[in-house]
Amino acid sequence: MDEIKALLAGLSLQNMELEFPRFSGEGLEGWLLRVDYLFEVANVAADDRVKMAVLHLEGKALQWHQRFFKVKGPTASLDWGAYVGAITARFGSNGYEDPLADLRNLKQVSSLQDYLDAFDEIYPKAGLRKDQALSFLSFGLEENKEDEETEGKGIENEMVSDMMRQGFLGSTMSSADLILFALYMFVIARNDMRMCLVRHLLSDPTGATMIRTYLTV
Repeated sequence: MDEIKALLAGLSLQNMELEFPRFSGEGLEGWLLRVDYLFEVANVAADDRVKMAVLHLEGKALQWHQRFFKVKGPTASLDWGAYVGAITARFGSNGYEDPLADLRNLKQVSSLQDYLDAFDEIYPKAGLRKDQALSFLSFGLEENKEDEETEGKGIENEMVSDMMRQGFLGSTMSSADLILFALYMFVIARNDMRMCLVRHLLSDPTGATMIRTYLTV
């Protein structure tokens, strides 16, 4: 009966022209992101989520589930959050890594873009708040900020203008946009203003005060 309910839920996804992604053991984070989105869009009941996900496992992931099933029992007794934790422990890219240690050790050794790309890859895995992420971000730049002073003076003014046109001034920015904006402002700002930038973000996580203050530096 439970399997039939899961199949019916899958049919409702097809009627909405949404395809449930399959998982074979690679790219777990992206798969979970798409699955959670589909669950919300299709309004899949909490009790049906594990069963529906299992229908779309294959390869190593299906083999893992079969072993997991023998230990934990029927999927009907499994909470989706607990199942996500178990499958992440097995297939997650950071299951045996320490993203916080990676962020602490991350330093800008080449271009600003390379540093930002590396930070962006590690940051989502660490589970940090905006203010904590900013501290790690600025720490990685600390040894190189003098070298970047000349390069940073004229950097990405067009991007700043684009952000303003999109209505970020005076409104809440997303985590990614706030980090990007803070990084560019940190590079552009004079040395005596950089700590002020950090204080602004700590006191006003929306970024509105920081943008107003540093838009013209």
